[in-house]
Amino acid sequence: MPSAMEAPSNRLQVDELILDYILWYCSSQILAESRLRNSPADKQQCDDASRNGDMAIRLVNSFYATFKRLHPHSPLPEPIALRLRICRFTCAFLRRVDITSPSFASSFNSPARINAWLRRRGQTSVIPNEYIHFFSSPSTPFSLTTLQRSQETMLASINENTLRGELNLREVLWEFMLLATHMSARFAEASELWMETTIQFMEQAALEAYRVYGSRGVDAMNEAFGYGVTAMTDDDESIEEIVVNEMFAGDSGAVGIDFENLKNEALREIIPPSGISLEDHFEKLARESPWKVFEDRMVNGYLHAVNKSQPPPALAQLEQGRLEGFEASEIRTVLRNAGVSEEVWR
Repeated sequence: MPSAMEAPSNRLQVDELILDYILWYCSSQILAESRLRNSPADKQQCDDASRNGDMAIRLVNSFYATFKRLHPHSPLPEPIALRLRICRFTCAFLRRVDITSPSFASSFNSPARINAWLRRRGQTSVIPNEYIHFFSSPSTPFSLTTLQRSQETMLASINENTLRGELNLREVLWEFMLLATHMSARFAEASELWMETTIQFMEQAALEAYRVYGSRGVDAMNEAFGYGVTAMTDDDESIEEIVVNEMFAGDSGAVGIDFENLKNEALREIIPPSGISLEDHFEKLARESPWKVFEDRMVNGYLHAVNKSQPPPALAQLEQGRLEGFEASEIRTVLRNAGVSEEVWR
């Protein structure tokens, strides 16, 4: 990617500038739509924001495919790779789509990968053997009444006219982990606040699996809570799996130990007390930790902070007649030489 104020010299550099811009634009539109949906905005404003979000998702999806086809051997510069991760997670979390997939569906085989991680830790499940019966038939799947009510609640919060995919929260959780690897590598080790947020995310993923999708057995619990330090072998781990594991191994292993303690505490709370069914207990947990509250906290807290950590892309800055590190007079000269009327950017 060319440095600021340096003219791009080839097609790759131009395409990197465009990709950087549309990823930023897409994330911004999806977050703006979410905030409008949760404000007193009128229906027309919300519908307009939704249409802009749809357009932005399709634009990224199309251009990213073109970029990969034209530049198959060109790794993205780190700032754009992070921008891509931010956009992928934003769209996965709020629209349940994978913006890099032609079908918008996830390609991550969560059950197979996480079962492999558990085997390397000498575990068959994140749930101790003495509690597995809580997740066996007839305790799961939950009753049709619970499933229908939970599905209706989820659908009520969705604009049915928007482009929305079918990712579940266990798949979205993987995108969250990958974004976290970029953030921890660039800024600092995983913090206690991040670990607490991750545990809450896992809990929401488990609640959704059983209350909305009718999961049975412990597989969904393994998918939601199977993360942590894992012994890596020379089998078939992907680069993504390795960097996630390195994140949990951070601070000389302290991150993994602290995370495991928090995770085990959360798992103990998920096991129902004596005399209470798993279904009733999960309904109680859902009332105590509503999805809407968690979603708002993620949008206005985590995603807001992550987006603020990145400066706007060069093209977005130039739209405003400025560019980080350069004087206004220098920018005016460049724009004027490029044939941009002063009326556009003044």
